[in-house]
Amino acid sequence: MTHLGPRFYCTLEQAQALSFGAGRCSSTSRVLFFHRAKAPVLMRGPVQKRYPQGFQAYDALGAATAEAGPLSDKTCALVKLAIAAGGQMEGAMHSHTRRALEAGCSAEEIYHVALLGTTTLGFPTMIKTFSWMDDVLRQKE
Repeated sequence: MTHLGPRFYCTLEQAQALSFGAGRCSSTSRVLFFHRAKAPVLMRGPVQKRYPQGFQAYDALGAATAEAGPLSDKTCALVKLAIAAGGQMEGAMHSHTRRALEAGCSAEEIYHVALLGTTTLGFPTMIKTFSWMDDVLRQKE
C-alpha cells in the first residue's frame, strides 16, 4: 500500500482483501480506495500532525457554527446526522451517530432520522442509513 499525500492507493485485489471500498481508477491503473468508516481515523491523524494549525482552525469553525444559532446540541447532532444521511457518507454516519449519542439522543431518535429520509432520499437509502446507524448502536448495547 502506498500513501500519496492525503490519499491511499492499492490494487483492486488488495482493496477487496482488506475490505476497503474501491473508488475510481487512477491514470496509473491503481485504484483509489477508502473505507468510509475508517477514513477519518486513517486520514485525521497523519494530516492533523502535518497541518496542526489547519485542524485547529477547522475545529474552531465547527465550534463557532454550532454556537452561532439557537439549536440545542441534541438538535444540532440530529441535523448533522441527517446531512450525513443525505450525502450517503458511511463514515460520517458512523461518526455522527456516535456524536448524537454523546449529545443525549436516544437510539429511537437516531433511527427516526433515517426513517424521515424515506420520502426524500428513497427507500434503499433509508435502509442503508439505518444499517450504518445500526453499526454504531449495536456496539453500544
